Formats: sequence, structure tokens, C-alpha cells
Amino acid sequence: MDTPTIFKIPPEILVEILALLPTESVSGFAQTCSQARELIYGPDSSTYLWRSLYLNLFDDPRTSGWAIDPGMDSSDSSSNGNKAYDWKQNLQGAVEALNRWENGFIDDPKKEITFRSVFLSLVRLLHTAAPAPHKSKNIQALSKRLLPTSPPLPPLSPEAQTLLTILQLHLDPRTEIAPNVLVRQARKITYSVLSYSPYPNRGPFNADGTVNWDILNSISTLMRYNISDFQDVLEADLGQPLPWDIEHARPKGLADGTSTKNDGDWANAGGKWKGMYAFLDYPVFMQLNYPRTVRRNLPPLLSDEQEHTGDLMNLTLTLNPPASSQPKSKLPSSVSSPGTSPSSSSPFSTKFHPLHYTGSSFMSSPDHATEVRAEFFLSPDSPPQLRARFTISYDREDRWSLEGVQVGGLGGRRGIFGVWSIPNSTDGESPSGPFYFWKVD
Repeated sequence: MDTPTIFKIPPEILVEILALLPTESVSGFAQTCSQARELIYGPDSSTYLWRSLYLNLFDDPRTSGWAIDPGMDSSDSSSNGNKAYDWKQNLQGAVEALNRWENGFIDDPKKEITFRSVFLSLVRLLHTAAPAPHKSKNIQALSKRLLPTSPPLPPLSPEAQTLLTILQLHLDPRTEIAPNVLVRQARKITYSVLSYSPYPNRGPFNADGTVNWDILNSISTLMRYNISDFQDVLEADLGQPLPWDIEHARPKGLADGTSTKNDGDWANAGGKWKGMYAFLDYPVFMQLNYPRTVRRNLPPLLSDEQEHTGDLMNLTLTLNPPASSQPKSKLPSSVSSPGTSPSSSSPFSTKFHPLHYTGSSFMSSPDHATEVRAEFFLSPDSPPQLRARFTISYDREDRWSLEGVQVGGLGGRRGIFGVWSIPNSTDGESPSGPFYFWKVD
């Protein structure tokens, strides 16, 4: 059989032509004959072709703001910084995931495997999005398909549910909330003492220091619900909307592993912040956690209980100067064992050294400001998440400890969601609740 005329063209020229076509056209070409299929899908298929097809649809993952190490497959826990990016596999996975999520999962005998692979591919799109403020093809694709509606889902495995929770947390949260369902569930998780490790790691974290996404999403849901009652007034006073859209849930980018600021503030935490917190009446908090010790009947729905929101907080943080012997992007000399936060036993990533800040906080008047200390460091997640610890003092006595995670990674503008508690508390009966801080400069 004669060779088709098109294959008389040098392969490198043919690949250049195919690289200019839409993915659907290349897929159609591969179905025309065995030679075409081998050229496109064979073991020797062109990396250049698949990279070009990928970049026609999605952002370049090598420049992602999440990629602390260039080329890292940042959404796969088995990946490492030396692993080459598989353009073919990730393109096929992303396209299939977006199509399956948009069209549903009807009559699929391997639903559980499919759900995990679909959510993993979608999280990879989130984690390989172009850094802000650049336009992102990934964010556009996720927003177009995921924000308006979501298909009904059966019970998921813990891994699939975690991946879905990460998507829900980072995508645009401006959806109607059903108080009797989401809020009640979020309150039970957020205010339960069983959700957290002891001080000083009482926050949305697992025992190994990684982020507990279910707790973090519950805190986010609860704080957004609490603020929604006066959101319009708050935004009018601030002169800008709250940073809750998906564009604020992606990092500005530190893909080259170096600080973008001359002062070494790789966390970009120095400056002005706004903050709010919420709390339950103490008897309700105790009834929720220790129902046998409180003579009070909890209402059938926890959403029926009155939850209080504190006054608007105004914070200012200034980066502490490092020790003269401390080089940038290295662990501080005070750290005796790598992987442990210098002020506690919190596990952390060693990609960047922890940063320490001092500052002040006030509510109604700066004349009544209190002292604030803060520490920012990366969690041991893959990719690492930006973790924040605040300590608020009155009259040189530590009164409040706040542990949280900045949604959106390094330079993300969504803000920090976390849990406040009393420092050094060990009895389990100390009150705690959710908080939300966001940068305003």
C-alpha cells in the first residue's frame, strides 16, 4: 500500500503543522490511519507536539505561582521537583476531566476511580494556573464549567472528597448558602474541640502539619456566612469588594524559588490587614462539646443558635530583620532541626525560612492598639501552603492565638482562614472559633 501523501512530508514539518491545530482536529487526524495514530499517540510521539497542544488550551505549568520547584507536578503527592512534566498525560486528563464534569458521570462502571482522576486533574489545573495578575486559561476553564452548577454526586472516597473540597474552597464561593445544611455542618466541625490538635497547633491542620481541607472549608463557609449579613455595608466602608472571587485564590508566583521583594518578605505579609472573627456563647460551645456536663438542651439545629461576629480588626505587620548570619531562602540559625517551626513543634516545608513579624491591632481606635506577633511559614503539603500564626497580647500578656492558612498560596489575595483560641490552653474547655484576615494594601 502506498504511503499517504501527507506522510511524505518530513515528520518534523508535519508535527509543526499539527501543533497549530485545535486538539479535536489532531485527535481526528490520529483516527485516519495507523501511521497517524502512531505519530500522535505512539511511544515516540513528539514532546513538542503535546506541549504545544497543551499550551494552546492551558497555562504553562512551569510558570505557575504554586510551583515552588519549576516543572514540579504540584498536585500529585508522589511527585517531586525533578520530575518532568508529562504534557500528554496531563492534557488528556484535563480535557477528559472538564468534559466529564460538565456532562456528568452516567453509567460509568468505575465511578470512584473516575471521580478521583477527574478531581485530581481539576486540582492540577488549579495548581498550575498562571500567577496573578496574568490572565489564566486554567482559571477561565474552571470558572466556566464549575461555578454555575455542580452535578449531584454519590458518596465519595476520602481522597476524592478531599480533592473536591479543595476545588470548592478555591473556586468562587459567592453561591447561596442553605443555613440549615451547610452552616450547621460547618459549625459542628469548626467549633468541635475534636477537630484540632492541642495548642500551639490548634488550627485547620492534620497531625503531620498538612492542611485539613474539610476544616478549612468549614471555617471559610462559616465566616463568609457570618459576614454576608453586612457584606454590602462592609464593602462600602472599605471602598472595595471582599476578595472572594476565584481570581484572588491563586498566587502571584514564586516559581523561581526566590523572593519577589527586596526586603526578603517572600510571604508578602508585611503591611495592612483587615480581620473579623466569630464565636458562640460559651454555654452553647460547652453544650456542643460536653453535652453531659451542661444543663441545657441544645436546639435541634445548631444553625438556630445565635453566633456572634466581632468588630472589624485593623492589623499592621512589619517584617522583623533577620539575624546578620541568616542568608535568604535558608533556615534561620535558631532552627535546631529542619522541618520544625522555630517557635513550636509545627512541621513545615524548608523551601523558605519562616518569617517573623511584629505589629499592632485595633478595632475602633488606634489609641487602643494591642501588640501582635506573627509567623509565616510553608506547610509540608504538596504543593506547600502558606501557614500563618498570630499572637495578640494585652499588657505584655499573650491573650489570643490564631492559626490559619492563606487560601490561594504565596501572594494569594483571598485571605487567611483559621481558628482563634487561648494560648497555652490544655484543658480542652477553652473557647475557640473561626477568624478571617485579608490584606488591604
